[in-house]
Amino acid sequence: MKLEFRPVNLEKNLQHSIKFRQDTWLVSYGNLDGYSEKDTINWFEKLAASNPFGFIHIWLDDALIGQLEFNCQLLDDKQKPFVYINLFYLIDAYRGKNAANVIHEYVMQQAATNQCEYALLRYIPGNIRAEKFYLKHAWNKVGEVDPMRGQLMRRELPPSFS
Repeated sequence: MKLEFRPVNLEKNLQHSIKFRQDTWLVSYGNLDGYSEKDTINWFEKLAASNPFGFIHIWLDDALIGQLEFNCQLLDDKQKPFVYINLFYLIDAYRGKNAANVIHEYVMQQAATNQCEYALLRYIPGNIRAEKFYLKHAWNKVGEVDPMRGQLMRRELPPSFS
């Protein structure tokens, strides 16, 4: 599967990005209670301005099938570089297929390029498909579930990545 990873063009694709975030919210929480389109647009504008190579649309041929939001330019309190993944999204038709593996590999390669030692993300525990995917790809749960932010997960990057 040949996917293309392109920085998000908000002028052309804002509505797709909004739809992807809404779907993520629905899958995670079961409803749109608490979702704010205004806050989402503000977040997108911030990402596009400060981290365009971490705000990515995923294309298969001419079809927009997903979105990534991540930051490889972070340092922990010991000054170790790491990547934080805010969003790993695929439209329903491509979930459970090889596209997720390709996207995961892309993010890990971006982390390696930026010499990250580990990766962090959060998922909402009701999203069983996401939980299974992350566990299958060597992610480990860290600490207790935060009721507002979900379960923190960490993945050490193997020597081939860091």
